[in-house]
Amino acid sequence: MTASYFLAYIAGGISLYSLLLIHKKILKNIATFKCKKKMAMFTRPESAFLTLLELAITQQYRVFAKVRVGNVVTSYRASSKVASELANELLSANHFDFILCNKYDLSVVAAITLEATQDRSKKKSNEQKTKLIENICKQAKIPHVMFRSSVKYTPLEIANTLRRKRIKIEQVVEETKQPKWRKPSRLARQT
Repeated sequence: MTASYFLAYIAGGISLYSLLLIHKKILKNIATFKCKKKMAMFTRPESAFLTLLELAITQQYRVFAKVRVGNVVTSYRASSKVASELANELLSANHFDFILCNKYDLSVVAAITLEATQDRSKKKSNEQKTKLIENICKQAKIPHVMFRSSVKYTPLEIANTLRRKRIKIEQVVEETKQPKWRKPSRLARQT
């Protein structure tokens, strides 16, 4: 009788050890993959818009880019624990293109989304994402401003759009054109 317990104990140990080895091999295969650095963090339209946005806000706010919605907004009053977990996953899965924050206390002032030039295949999913972001911002009482990424803006146009959303922006100094150089009249030739 003791021999059968001993054999069962050894068989159990061997099977547990083999399961451990298989598990370790699977984890090793999953964890080994190659990575490379992206050439740029932003696409060209995002980079151009970021530059213009920073000119438009005139050192009044700080701009943060590609911020997860879950870092800005939190869910509460979910009907159950499962609903709460699903809401948190949804918030973590999406991101704002840009966030304007108060320069001193870093409180969120506005969320900015660039509306991508859409492929027909991605149009419906982009519309759903846009509606979701708008709904989240509305519930959290965060002004949400959308810009089309295909349009070329000036800092003044961006500032005016933000003002229409009741975001206080100092006056943007528009770039002035340099006057054409003329000879001073006292040096002009006498005819």
